[in-house]
Amino acid sequence: MADIDFVPIDIEPFHSLTLLVILVPKAFVSGLVTFQTFSYYQNSLNLKDLISLKFYVLSVWLLAIAHLIVIFLFVYYYNVFRWALCQFFFIYRVYILSRRNWLLVAILTFFRILQAVMGIWISVDGLNGQTMRDFLDFNVGRGFVIFT
Repeated sequence: MADIDFVPIDIEPFHSLTLLVILVPKAFVSGLVTFQTFSYYQNSLNLKDLISLKFYVLSVWLLAIAHLIVIFLFVYYYNVFRWALCQFFFIYRVYILSRRNWLLVAILTFFRILQAVMGIWISVDGLNGQTMRDFLDFNVGRGFVIFT
């Protein structure tokens, strides 16, 4: 039998898209499992189910939630953490290619850290129960001008 040489295919560019496509349906299904579990326990007061069945329903729900958490962490690692490492790798490459120009590297590093801080700040500010209208009406009174 002849050996077949397989051509390696680089699937790295498709990781982020694949992970996000997996994450959305999994989050939806976990929401359905949570709803079903809540409904079961809400109605189980009237039912005379065995304690082992109630434990089984609880364990299925806990496993579904644990699986969702693992998928979220995996997607975070590949899409956020590795992206930050990639950004700093590019800054390092600029450092090498610019003949060790510290001023350029300091400016790029400052803007990279500023980008991360602003991303965190906007995310936290957006999670404070504000509406989209509050976000769009953000003005100088709050300390920073985004839209006027």
